[in-house]
Amino acid sequence: FNQSIYIRTHMETPHGVHRLESGGVWRMRPETLKAEIFLRGFCNPWGHHYDEFGQSFVTDGAGGQGLSYGVPGAMYFTYARAPKLLESVSPGRYPKFCGLELVRSEHFPDDWQGDAITCDFRAHRLVRFDISEKGSSYVTQEMPDVLRSPSVTFRPIDVKMGPDGALYIADWSNPIIQHGEVDFRDKRRDHVHGRIWRLSYKGRAKVDKIDLTLLDVEGLLEKLKSPNGFQREKARRLLKERGEIKVLPMLKEWVSKQVEEQMLLEGLWIYQSLDVVNKELLDQLLEAKDGRVRTAAVQVLSEWHSRITDVEDRLATRISDEHPRVRLAALRSITSKKSKSNKVVDAALSVFDNPTDNYLEYAAWLSMNDIEEPWLNMVRRGEWLADGNEKQLEFALKTVDASKASEVLGVFLKGKAIPEDGSWIEIIGRAGTIAELEQLHSQLIGGEYSQDGQSRALNSMSFASRNRNIKPNVDKSSISKFFSSDNEQVRIAALSLAGTWKGIGDAFKELVSLATTKDLPPNVRQASIDTMREFGGE
Repeated sequence: FNQSIYIRTHMETPHGVHRLESGGVWRMRPETLKAEIFLRGFCNPWGHHYDEFGQSFVTDGAGGQGLSYGVPGAMYFTYARAPKLLESVSPGRYPKFCGLELVRSEHFPDDWQGDAITCDFRAHRLVRFDISEKGSSYVTQEMPDVLRSPSVTFRPIDVKMGPDGALYIADWSNPIIQHGEVDFRDKRRDHVHGRIWRLSYKGRAKVDKIDLTLLDVEGLLEKLKSPNGFQREKARRLLKERGEIKVLPMLKEWVSKQVEEQMLLEGLWIYQSLDVVNKELLDQLLEAKDGRVRTAAVQVLSEWHSRITDVEDRLATRISDEHPRVRLAALRSITSKKSKSNKVVDAALSVFDNPTDNYLEYAAWLSMNDIEEPWLNMVRRGEWLADGNEKQLEFALKTVDASKASEVLGVFLKGKAIPEDGSWIEIIGRAGTIAELEQLHSQLIGGEYSQDGQSRALNSMSFASRNRNIKPNVDKSSISKFFSSDNEQVRIAALSLAGTWKGIGDAFKELVSLATTKDLPPNVRQASIDTMREFGGE
């Protein structure tokens, strides 16, 4: 269930008290009253649905974000306590959207299947988004309007696929929709009427309506194969209501006859809904050919974590999966549990052994917050080594608090000089604190680096200043001596750093000299002009 930004929830359950003083999405298991916050943020998350592989999507009635992909534990716009927010999967800006449905109906064209339908209640229209896979996440593209009405009273607020395969639209039917700019006693406000519209596709047969409540267990299981989302969803619900005793014997037999991975996934979900662990079926789907099925299986494994002994090994394997969304699901799962063993820490950071994208890096950031203290303890005990793990170290240092980052660098450097070999110079620029930058500057000015190391050190300090707004407390004019280096890359790096620092004391005249020296390489002269431009002033 979804919560607006204006709501404050303090929920006491048999498993503890949960609080959410912001927008978000909750989930709860009614029979156990176990509740948890699934997503944090949003203004008015008025639409939430999932695709045929169990992946969540959210729309917002105030944010202009289009569709957002639901990553467990993620924080989205408006969440005040979030130091980092997850972007939506809809590039650009959009109106406010209310309600959400994903098309899964034989009555609609093939190219509509899986598309999202939502309501632009202010512009009196229904909107359609095509959803495509992109790396570990998705990307959407707005398609032509499903419908648009000239009527100012057409206010669509929800959409659902019906038992006949048509799309049903809940229409608030009111000319006034704002909070209070118009008097609450204004006679134009309609407190009585509302409409439900049925939208069908011309030239395509309707789906035969079936009273699913009249079907036996075997009949309901067969409806899990239906191409119509309405029938699948309602069949799942009815099988859940029939209960474990009636369903399990038939479910086992039904699963044994299935060969399609998605049908086996449907069977796994029924076991999950009945709260019965089927380890054999889970193992089979964790090795499925389809990465979307493996992702769903990882999510089920996450729910069964306390009832499967080798869950950490299984999730660690999936963090190395070839499909990025499987890696994302496994990463969020392995660090969200109470256990934070060395194995969990190593597995979580191993996500950087494969290519990442923005969503995977966000998930890694979330997970790093979960394992920060265990990782720091491993570093302190000498159980986590930097050699060979430079990318992991850089990411971790950028995630933890600056004082802790300095402590970690102190452990690895142990008061020694910052070596030119490896990527330590770059790590200092991307994740080091002022203390490490000052040490890097000291070694640079002291002549401890080759020309290659000099350009790297200058570029590293420039990166820290430009991208992280961190500068060492040093004499800025000290780098002007590199303006006359006989190495072109060192010269350009020094000029770039001077521009980033926006000052080199009395050395400004040297910039003018470089810019006007005709026999210098053009890119050196251009770098000096760029630096002067960054200085500004007369």
